Amino acid sequence: MPTRLLFIEPGGCHDTLNIKLIEGAKAHKQYAALSHCWGSNQPLRTVRENLTQFNKSIPWPDLPQTFQDAVTVANSLGISYLWIDSLCILQDDFLDWERESSQMANIYENAVVTIVAASSAGDSDGFLHPRPEIPQGTVMLQPKKPGLDATPVRFRGRLDHYDDSRLQDPLEQRAWAFQERLLSRRTLLYSTHELRWECNQLRLCECRHNSLTSRANSSHPYAIEPSLSAPPTRTDIYAHWHLQIAKRYAKRKLTKPEDKLPALSGVAHRMSRLLDDQYIAGLWRNDLFGGMLWQTETNSPPLSKPRSYRAPSFAWASVDDAITYHLYTLMKYINQSSEILEVFCQPAGLDPFGQVEKGHMVLQGPLVSARD
Repeated sequence: MPTRLLFIEPGGCHDTLNIKLIEGAKAHKQYAALSHCWGSNQPLRTVRENLTQFNKSIPWPDLPQTFQDAVTVANSLGISYLWIDSLCILQDDFLDWERESSQMANIYENAVVTIVAASSAGDSDGFLHPRPEIPQGTVMLQPKKPGLDATPVRFRGRLDHYDDSRLQDPLEQRAWAFQERLLSRRTLLYSTHELRWECNQLRLCECRHNSLTSRANSSHPYAIEPSLSAPPTRTDIYAHWHLQIAKRYAKRKLTKPEDKLPALSGVAHRMSRLLDDQYIAGLWRNDLFGGMLWQTETNSPPLSKPRSYRAPSFAWASVDDAITYHLYTLMKYINQSSEILEVFCQPAGLDPFGQVEKGHMVLQGPLVSARD
């Protein structure tokens, strides 16, 4: 269980619900988690100063609209416990934040459902609101066989649900939300246009175009393991990490650039179980040559160096830009003529998958001129 959870006391209308912060060990039932955009103004968060008060009660009017909507959804589902990062992690205590963020994989994996406020750009926006109309109508189909009556058929415009490069929902652009989606067993997603359900077995949407579609579909972007008819090999898993996870994650935005690695640490922890490999700032020790074949999508203007150290320069986590792995797909045609003599990466804290303090690599191989 998470260290802390919000307890929604049963009974009463939504605007009279009593909410308080409790120790996770005292929770006796399953909990829901919230995935959300904080926004530029975070009106409510837990700090040392208000922790004692929040343990007693958090006034309903003090909750921003997105939090109120999440409580409403959880309460409607009969779920009495809710995890919200900004309220369940002490925001002015670095050690508490580091400890809890390192448990992100367990928190989202163990939630009975993750409520995804995809359409909300900030916590004051909310997500339970009227949605734009989608073109729909009725046409009459006239049978070719004489004597049969025409049949009315309703139609509705289709949405590109799962190609996150096209989705315009604010949360789809945020880096932290990416791993929250991957780690969750079940998600209830409130998008701009419709409500969607995803789990390991199927995906459902209001327009029904993608209903009853197995998550084993290889086009699904939110899967930690590659979707193949046969059990994936290590090569398959490495390729999936580079071409699907790292590539999709790198283009997302962060409020704090230093969160580049912590915001993916939960997924990296899960992946390490599959690979039994050493994690090195977004890359893997036994696939370093392949992992270093990344390129930035931006050619001009030149990328500026991050203000604070984040990762060694051979790792894509060292830059703020979308990346590609075009050369990785050609690995089988590349003759490896270099050898890695040494690689070192020191975590900045307790989480081996989190922030990096320093790192280096020693290579041996032929040299060529990079410029004329």
